[in-house]
Amino acid sequence: MRQQPKPDSPKPVVMIVDDHTQVRRALLTWLSGTFSGAEIITAETGEDAVALAGERRIHVALMDIELPGIDGIEATRRIKAIAPQTRVIVLTNHADQPYRDAAEAAGASAYVLKYRIGTELEPMLAPMLAEAIDDRRSGISNAAGATQDSAHGRDAASLDEAVRQAVGLRLRDQDLAQLAAWKRERVRALALSGGNRYEQLLAEDSVGARRERELLCERFTTGETYFFRDPGQFALIREKLLPEIIERRARQRSLRLWSAGCAAGEEAYSLAMLVDELAPQLAGWKLQILGTDINSKALEKARAGVYGQWSFRALDPGRKQRYFRARGDRWEIDPRLRRLVGFAASDLVHDAFPDPAVGLSECDLILCRNVFIYLDPAAIARITAKFAKTLAEGGYLIAGHSELFGHNIEPLRTRVFAQSVVLQKTTEPPGATDDRLTPAQLPAGAAPAPPPLPRRVPLRAPRVQKAPQANPPSAPAVGFDQLLEQGWRHANRGMPDAADEDCRKAIAIAAFDPRPYYLLAQLAQERGDTAQAKTLLKKVIYLDPSFVAAYLELGALHEQDGEDERARRMRQAARRELGKQPANAEVAPYGKSTAGEVLAYIDRLLDGPAKQAARGVTGTAVPH
Repeated sequence: MRQQPKPDSPKPVVMIVDDHTQVRRALLTWLSGTFSGAEIITAETGEDAVALAGERRIHVALMDIELPGIDGIEATRRIKAIAPQTRVIVLTNHADQPYRDAAEAAGASAYVLKYRIGTELEPMLAPMLAEAIDDRRSGISNAAGATQDSAHGRDAASLDEAVRQAVGLRLRDQDLAQLAAWKRERVRALALSGGNRYEQLLAEDSVGARRERELLCERFTTGETYFFRDPGQFALIREKLLPEIIERRARQRSLRLWSAGCAAGEEAYSLAMLVDELAPQLAGWKLQILGTDINSKALEKARAGVYGQWSFRALDPGRKQRYFRARGDRWEIDPRLRRLVGFAASDLVHDAFPDPAVGLSECDLILCRNVFIYLDPAAIARITAKFAKTLAEGGYLIAGHSELFGHNIEPLRTRVFAQSVVLQKTTEPPGATDDRLTPAQLPAGAAPAPPPLPRRVPLRAPRVQKAPQANPPSAPAVGFDQLLEQGWRHANRGMPDAADEDCRKAIAIAAFDPRPYYLLAQLAQERGDTAQAKTLLKKVIYLDPSFVAAYLELGALHEQDGEDERARRMRQAARRELGKQPANAEVAPYGKSTAGEVLAYIDRLLDGPAKQAARGVTGTAVPH
């Protein structure tokens, strides 16, 4: 629960953001006694904190990291986007450097451990609040005009539609209030007149409009990534796709790779490392690796090639030693590798490609991961169609594991490997099915995240006798659904340790619900622990024998390990469970894929490897 907004106070305002009542009370007492000239307000969640920052001037926010809903890092990023004058001090018990790096990247002014409040926070706050008083005397107010354009604030749905059309972003319902606050801030900053002038600007083809679309994407998406994120996909690229492409391109002796939505460049440089490792085969070749992104700040960092430790959490020590040089507490990429990669600004929704002038044509491989998850289906369709035209014949498009499931990918065709589904441009005639990638094609390690809230997962009650639950912790409890949603968000942001902790907390609340174990199985697969993933998937099936996805993934893992008979039995079990459901029932966690669609896919899997081999497709093929 948050406090209701008030007219701007003549005092500097400090906001405490913490979900624990005792912590809020203790901080409130300490701040009131130490800084009697300040107004203290509180918020229990990140969403409440962002809403308050959009409604009134807040000078300093004391931000916890672990919060229900969006965490403190994401709340900091959003507050800095809509109220850049607000100073955010992260106040937490987490001493780990990755948390510090993430807070800094989000825009936090400082990072203080809670047990150091007296020694560090007090001398830090004093000058900030003094500065706030001076600003107030000068008439600076972030909340000026907060009621301006209130009609547009009430018409958030119309603004959301304009953003979908102009930018391609698909926002959640809970983001619409923040979108309205963002619009008010930009209208003031740009001195725009007219009720819908901001929406018109977004749709224009001008430098200013391009900059506004960039800022909007930066505000409502997460551009964080790291080297060799998803080792399975990079292993597939190195061991199968690149060798195949090199053989096909032997006559032209050219190789063109594109990292679309490259953020700060880690993905593009990961591709460069793979190419460098194949250097003996590529002597005398024309090589081009291009990274593009809409975010100009991220591209500046990519060109600099200097990274903190957080970017290396999936990179093996050998590659780090070979391709990076220490520079203080950061690491700089080898100049030879940096020369191999070029970076350029690109708006995937608005820009026209293929574009031979900048090297975006006849691409052998396009990586576009963790981009489509933010986009409207119409924008996804436009981008994939342009990607298809930009690929060379036989070229590949690799997206995040669950991003394109349920979307029309024509004229691309699917190829399914143990590590990942990939899309290929080919003139071979399609099969009987339509060109729509369905989540039932998922191999091991490629399971999609479930919906943000797991209410659509139709799980039956566990068929086991329930044991007494452990005593709840004394701290205020976070709900099971919130923990599960938070776990998937942490997993998708590349924070497996935090996701693991979320799962453990969820299990403490509901030990017989299979969904946390399912997420733990995904985490185990991502770190390459197949044995643990199998154990967890078996537990999922034990707790809920109707959990079809667990059978399919376990079958894929068995197939990957050469255990064909076990793989067949798992798929037969999945088919039996699907046979109990209506053909039009949605299959969790595969979004809108129906039981009939998944059943048809399983039948093709059980059709036999001989027929699949006859199609000339490597791995477990799904014809289109």
